[in-house]
Amino acid sequence: MNRCRPISLSCLALLFVSVPAAARLPVAAPRVHWTCDLTAPQELRDAAGNCHGTLEGEPATDLVRPGIFGNAIRFDAGRWRIRIPHHENLSLRNHFTVEVVLKPDRIDGFRTILWKGDRTATPELINYTIDLRDGRPELKAKDAEGRWLVFSTPTALAAARWHHLVITYREGTAEIFVNGEACPISVSEDGTRLRELLVNDAAAVIGDGADRSGTAYSFCGLIDELRIFAGRELGMLDGDYATRWRALREDCARREAEWQQRRERRAAAAQQALEQDYDALFRDWAIRPDAPFAATVLPASERLNGAPDFFRDLGDLTRTAVCSAARGEFEGFQVILLGRRDGEAARVTAIVSDLVHANGRHRIPAEQLLCGRLQRVTTEEPDIPVAFVGPIPDAILPDGEPATVPPGDFGAAYCRIETGNAPPGLYRGRLTLSGAGHTETVEIALTVYDFELPRRASLRTAFAFFDTYYRAWYELDTISPAQREAICEFLLRYRLSPCNIYAPDAPFPDLATLEKYRDRITFFTIGRIRAGTDDEIREQVDQRVALLRRIRELGLGPYMAFYSFDELSMHMEHLPDAERVTRALRAAWPKLGLMQTSFPIEELRPLFNVWVPLLHEFADPERLRVIQRMRARGDRIWWYAADAPRHPCPNLFLDYPVLDGRMLGILSYLHGVEGMLYWCINREWQTNLDIRDRWPHAPWKSHIYHAHTGKRKYKNGMGNLVYPGANGKLYPSLRLENLRDGLEDYEYLHALERLTARLETAQTADASATLAEARRLLPPPADLATAVNKWSPDPKRLRDYRDRVARVIERATGALRAQSQGEPNQQRLQPAGADVSISGSSTQAAPAAER
Repeated sequence: MNRCRPISLSCLALLFVSVPAAARLPVAAPRVHWTCDLTAPQELRDAAGNCHGTLEGEPATDLVRPGIFGNAIRFDAGRWRIRIPHHENLSLRNHFTVEVVLKPDRIDGFRTILWKGDRTATPELINYTIDLRDGRPELKAKDAEGRWLVFSTPTALAAARWHHLVITYREGTAEIFVNGEACPISVSEDGTRLRELLVNDAAAVIGDGADRSGTAYSFCGLIDELRIFAGRELGMLDGDYATRWRALREDCARREAEWQQRRERRAAAAQQALEQDYDALFRDWAIRPDAPFAATVLPASERLNGAPDFFRDLGDLTRTAVCSAARGEFEGFQVILLGRRDGEAARVTAIVSDLVHANGRHRIPAEQLLCGRLQRVTTEEPDIPVAFVGPIPDAILPDGEPATVPPGDFGAAYCRIETGNAPPGLYRGRLTLSGAGHTETVEIALTVYDFELPRRASLRTAFAFFDTYYRAWYELDTISPAQREAICEFLLRYRLSPCNIYAPDAPFPDLATLEKYRDRITFFTIGRIRAGTDDEIREQVDQRVALLRRIRELGLGPYMAFYSFDELSMHMEHLPDAERVTRALRAAWPKLGLMQTSFPIEELRPLFNVWVPLLHEFADPERLRVIQRMRARGDRIWWYAADAPRHPCPNLFLDYPVLDGRMLGILSYLHGVEGMLYWCINREWQTNLDIRDRWPHAPWKSHIYHAHTGKRKYKNGMGNLVYPGANGKLYPSLRLENLRDGLEDYEYLHALERLTARLETAQTADASATLAEARRLLPPPADLATAVNKWSPDPKRLRDYRDRVARVIERATGALRAQSQGEPNQQRLQPAGADVSISGSSTQAAPAAER
């Protein structure tokens, strides 16, 4: 194994900047010197005088902690960073030294210490990046073509220990010193070896990195002294360096221990106050003084987590679930069960009644109400800033088992109502909760609107469900027709078209499934074409023509697509194959949708006509203009999420609020996309095969491993929205429920848009007044959302807006129905025009290709 070797040099003074003046060694003045002793809450001063920085990001707690020299700044996975405007002293060309004292908490993946550049430019501009890669110090830069040049050490730094890092660069050669030892250097030359690094006028950032979607590769831990020198400044090892460095770390350890003791005393006092507040809340809300639990309702679009102060997020306590939904819609709510702190764990069962219409004649039977316990999934520290790490309620398990309510904590259940064809009006029922000798009742008040959602979703979806993971979990060689039907029914109930974009099958799902669900399918693929010779490709394409004709006969032509060459813009080595395959397909079937999960860069534009960029591409005005040009060309525009984007754009990570999934419906309408793609919804099943015989009584692991590299992915819940149930059943997540609610929100806006167009030609005063209301609701108001990265995190604002839209849909439907029936009390504004009849239900608009 290569190891660092000790050296003895003459003039290293940075290590001793905070020791008495008599002990300091003379050094050249640094170009930049950040002591990391914040002089103001939001300002980092440069002691050299020119490069002051600003703290940005989330409000920080425990930001300043003891360091080797006075204080250090704690960075926490991208929650905050320090940005320094461009200055010449920050530009590093040649013959320089960078020195930093740091204590990393995490050394997994890439952890950025300092960088200067712009990763939204094409090609990317990176003057330099100093980071840890799996704990190994690196100096990186990019050449004029945007390719990496990397200098790194083979030995990783230990986590939770202070380290002193020095990096020099001169004419294409770097040196890296760790704790006074010179380390071997490995060089990766994807790019051109640079005698001088390429400077730019971008800002520098401490403690956080970036990719094209925003901040990334964030540092976790403490950063103390950080200096930049002109020339090769290496004098720290003069004399007995090891003894002095050890003494400095020991002194810091003493101050850290004192700081930790103060912190623990504050935490103990805060915990005592927290328990008193919880006891007061429970005492005031419980039905009787000795009740083992107390129930309250929480909307589906909100979520608690396992933090000790979870109860502060409950808002106004209530035992009435007030819901509203159209016909053909699903609507749910949570029941939070608070456990008495000085009691014992309670096991609580739930029984739902029929919902009875106010007229007493109509009912929504209890069989249309699902009630399942809401089980927590414990997350681990991700590589994105999150509000909480630990147990998060997500898996909805309608298996009949009671929910457990721990003392001083909470249990939860989820109740979902399927309205079906229920006549409009107010319905009432109850949910009875029983356990530990105690019973409580939650009243349910459901308003059914006087319109119906379409069976076929208006927003197309390509959320891949992997059969291989289903078969592995249930130990199946094949999936039976009954199991296939159950999977399809489950997905379609969530407005997800059954698919797997990676499946080689032609088509996927198969023809029998497509025919059975022809009135509900919104997307499917026609299988892969293997790249070979031109003749081999043409032969495969010719074999597909009969299949494509049969699909067209089923009326499903507009919903099929060819999907291959995944994220081609990031794998341009496959471009020649893509050119030959797409050319052959266009020749055989000119109107076929050729789908690509890439931003439409110039090289790809001739090949594809269905574009699926990542969500964050719509937040960049310049890239949005390109997308709009492709739409004007006649191409279809979707979007997708995977391990990107991150906040402020929404995603379906377990770490993010469940509102993110619901907002995808509103934002899809706002940006005018035709469909939404997500790469997998049962990816975690493979990670959890070892608990297959014990689930759901064993903890679920919320991470995955890269299919090709085997490296762990550090975003909890990425690629998993469903959980395995007994006997092949699929159990939903709270995130999936919110995603469907968002797809249903999209239906509301889609219906209102079409009704607005009809109201514009209507001839009654009522229609005219309703038209004015509708125009105020479309597009969604600015206080709700203006872009994919600018939307309100307040769930109530979305719910209120959705209900206002529903009421206007009812009014518009009634006004148009009244005009078509010629009711005498409707004042005519103009002579009757063409047919404007409308039923009380929304209908599916014709696909774009058939309009």
